[in-house]
Amino acid sequence: MSNNIIWHWAGSILKKDGKVLLYNGFFWEGNAIGNFNNLFKEFLHSKIRIPQNGQFSFVFINKDKVFACTDIVRSYPVFYSVNKTGIFLSDNARILEKYVDKSYGQNAINEFRYSGFTSGNKTLNVNIKQLLPGCILEGVYNQGIFEYSTTSYFKYITYPESVSITHLPNKHNRLLKQIFKRLISYANGKTLLIPLSGGIDSRLIVSELKKLNYKNVICYSYGKKGNLESIKSQEIAKKLGYIWHFIEYSNKKWRNFKKSNVFKQYFQFADNLSSLPHIQDLLAVYELKKNKIIPDDSIIIPGHTGDFISGGHVPQEFINPKNQNIEFLSKKIIGKHFRLLNFKNSSTKEQLAVKTCVTEFIQYHPEKMDHAFLMELFDWQERQSKFIVNSVRAYDFFKYSWYLPLWDRELVDFWLKIPLTLKVKKTLYLILLKKHDEIKLFEDIPYASSSLSESVKKTNILDLKQLVKSKINSLKKKYIVYFNDKMGWYGIYDYLTFLRKRNNYQNINSFLVETYLKKNL
Repeated sequence: MSNNIIWHWAGSILKKDGKVLLYNGFFWEGNAIGNFNNLFKEFLHSKIRIPQNGQFSFVFINKDKVFACTDIVRSYPVFYSVNKTGIFLSDNARILEKYVDKSYGQNAINEFRYSGFTSGNKTLNVNIKQLLPGCILEGVYNQGIFEYSTTSYFKYITYPESVSITHLPNKHNRLLKQIFKRLISYANGKTLLIPLSGGIDSRLIVSELKKLNYKNVICYSYGKKGNLESIKSQEIAKKLGYIWHFIEYSNKKWRNFKKSNVFKQYFQFADNLSSLPHIQDLLAVYELKKNKIIPDDSIIIPGHTGDFISGGHVPQEFINPKNQNIEFLSKKIIGKHFRLLNFKNSSTKEQLAVKTCVTEFIQYHPEKMDHAFLMELFDWQERQSKFIVNSVRAYDFFKYSWYLPLWDRELVDFWLKIPLTLKVKKTLYLILLKKHDEIKLFEDIPYASSSLSESVKKTNILDLKQLVKSKINSLKKKYIVYFNDKMGWYGIYDYLTFLRKRNNYQNINSFLVETYLKKNL
């Protein structure tokens, strides 16, 4: 370890001749699993290479030089703190707080309060930075000063090509087959544990595994007893002949779980001073492990994030050229990603912090870039990598491996070439899945209308009675959701706290983010 390059790494470590490779995860060389020992040998001979596919992060240290890298979704984060004389590196942001002052930035706190993550390379601690997805850091200690730079080798930017829908279903089907063959190769006979909902992405995973005749599969679902997602999940698992487990959630169970050391330790483990820990299936995995329902070497396969890469997060309003303006784009980004608290009720300082974050992001990127794709870029860089994909920290916490087949680089590249009109409302996604649905898993999912005029027409035919009924139902939902939410997780808080804050809060994460900030900073 150089006196100027200090590291603490929980993952794997290779050393030779004073040179060090720190790494997490795995990568692919075509359809073969890559070998970090071989990559290290290349580094030793000054051949710096970034794997093109996989879930990984690594740091290579050569005397007074450092090269760090994340994959395209920041599956395994890398954190760093730089001063004039050196750099501190770790895969755990809280470890770095032992070496730097605990100084928390108010702008980052405000971003976090409204979104559940910090934007850009910020963490809550102003002295600690993070590598963004698809990013590299290169630095050198030179004449008493440490100099470094960060650059992107991948960005989620759509470059549409002229495509023929006629050939796309077969191409997509072949691609999925190849991706899931890689997954099966990686699993090597181990149990694949699938969080199976009633949605599209987890269905796709079990569908492909069934087509390839992988038998060692266990599915699970969770929530309040009788919730529709779990009913559909059980139907799908039964149809495929896979083992299925249900973990019942309740207000009382969540209340007790929140008081446990497991819950407290998880929040310290998973946040990395940059992401609100994800709790949706935390309790389910905890009970599966505690009750020894699944093998210790199980590999968890969540459906992150097929709906995003296929265009499900693109607002259809962007199809209208009139909406290609900065003000509309900024409003859409804030409305989608900064809504844990009621933005209209926030202070001027809080609003300014959020608006500045969004404005700086927009100004940093090409003006001529389609605003729909700019919104996707923000979603990928911020919410997907720092909140959605970061949910795998729950699996890490319980010492389970995991794999994200729908973030395979080849599948991502496939969707980055698809025109906007085919991506809105996942129109093409459903066409492709239904075309090769030999098992009939997707036949009950209707095609969504991508026509804005159709949506407006439906709204216009609502009479006054329907509108009044809708308002009454909305009001009821506002106050009884505490008791009938399908996850039961509002039970973490008492009902009076819920009532007092419900008007300004969006969902369970609104409550959790406030608790997190009070107890962790």
